[in-house]
Amino acid sequence: MCNERQQLLYIKMLLLAGRCDNAIPNDPNYIKREVNYRRYPSELARDLAHLSRIFDKMKVGNESIRFLNFNELHNLGKSQKVKKGGTRADKSREREEKDKEKGGTLSNLQPENQLPEHHSFEPITFNGTSATLYDHIKLIIKPWPRHRTADSKTVAAEICRAFQGDTLSELTAFDQALKNYLASDDVTKDGGQYCKNILKWIPDWRVWTEKRETNKPSGPAAAKFETIACQGCGAINQKSTIKLNRGKCPECGVRI
Repeated sequence: MCNERQQLLYIKMLLLAGRCDNAIPNDPNYIKREVNYRRYPSELARDLAHLSRIFDKMKVGNESIRFLNFNELHNLGKSQKVKKGGTRADKSREREEKDKEKGGTLSNLQPENQLPEHHSFEPITFNGTSATLYDHIKLIIKPWPRHRTADSKTVAAEICRAFQGDTLSELTAFDQALKNYLASDDVTKDGGQYCKNILKWIPDWRVWTEKRETNKPSGPAAAKFETIACQGCGAINQKSTIKLNRGKCPECGVRI
């Protein structure tokens, strides 16, 4: 049996075989780039080996990967000449170059807002709860004051794309970073008006993995916020206010 990732990989390999005249170079970096495979090369090799066992017509060689039933699957017959000259392989290369210029690849097969392939849809345990990565992320970003400014699927996909390496470690670090940010002055002061849109915050989320101290004025700026008590009426006023009032308490008029 094949999981969804392996099934999609098989379809993409068939399309790639059409571009390569049924001789896909057995180069992990080339295959990963062409089919938008986001896992490690070792996992790609395991998936290809698994597919070759399930589909016996798919042969993985040292130099190339071929489909013995290629003509039947593609309904192409022998390599044909195109009307304007050149072989089918030449036409495929031209089409590939045009796709790259437009920024398009075989990744277009991936539905919009779908989570990247290198993040498993299998349940993982986090904070004592077993759920998919997508569900964990939805729960983590729930306290965000403005996360509804973007579709939750889009937000989850962007967060996953920002993850690198071990998924559980990244999820733990992201959870802490988000908590640190939500506890910062950017969110807590002035009704959260300085809180960023979550999509703009995601690219820099790693800088918040360590808790920051609350922003407090220091140096010359701190004197502006120092207070002093009036000995006459006991009112507490900022030094800057007293200075503006010519050294007198604004409440009783006694010089301080």
